[in-house]
Amino acid sequence: MTENPFLHFLEQGHERGGFETDDVLAAVLSLMREVEAIHDAGQVAPLHGVSALLVHEDRALGLKSAEGIAPTSNAIRVYELQVPASHGVEIIGEMRRESDEDHYLTKVTNLDVANAEDEITKPVFLTDYANWEHAIGHHDALTDIHSLGMLLASLACGLDFTDPKDLERFANYRKNLFAIAPRLHPVIAGLIVEMTELHRGKRAQDLPSLIRRLENYRDQPVDADVLALPGLATATKVGRRRIIQTHLRDRLFEVSRRNRLLYFQSSQATLNLTTASVPLVLDFR
Repeated sequence: MTENPFLHFLEQGHERGGFETDDVLAAVLSLMREVEAIHDAGQVAPLHGVSALLVHEDRALGLKSAEGIAPTSNAIRVYELQVPASHGVEIIGEMRRESDEDHYLTKVTNLDVANAEDEITKPVFLTDYANWEHAIGHHDALTDIHSLGMLLASLACGLDFTDPKDLERFANYRKNLFAIAPRLHPVIAGLIVEMTELHRGKRAQDLPSLIRRLENYRDQPVDADVLALPGLATATKVGRRRIIQTHLRDRLFEVSRRNRLLYFQSSQATLNLTTASVPLVLDFR
């Protein structure tokens, strides 16, 4: 059994078949609010790894110390690592393919993944829930957003980032997390992508707005990428048409189900203006 509280919590969730969306948010939102308070005090959260995390009785994540730590800066090194190799071409990822012709084997390695103890030569995903900015001595609010995004991804996708294979799997499918977690809510998937961008300029910048979006994820419009639907890439022409039509049908049903004009239920939060605005002039009794 894992001794670290977070890893033990992750292991328990995996044994139960994974975390549902509400379980993930109940765990992560409390930690994000705690980090937000630390940022408001001019400090940063001790999120270099998961050793500073604890799990409360209500299954919400928190920090062992809510005081935070002083931010550190190495802006020159950050700039050097983020300078593009070419201004004409944007490199979005690097892979290495090795072929063994004798055994008919091909090994593909994602070069955007490295071990926590490796030398940092470019922005990469590091094992053990570390961050490439931590490794070069830079830690600010944007660094914490990346760390929170990795924790969110770990719970939502059931991945343990102390395992290099899980981390590489996340890096390979980060833009299409439904290949890892088919039940993942599209809004949550989109936020994970924004929060875990390696390039700091492309990363989500505002923690309070991220918290509000997670709190109200059900009310946000979902822009699903039809080309990323499971099974679409390997399906036949007829099969692709069926997959797309089924997806669009399900989206129509979902949007219609949420339409309060079609499915109205009176409650204490509503007021019937037709009745309230017409004075009662005749009592039929």
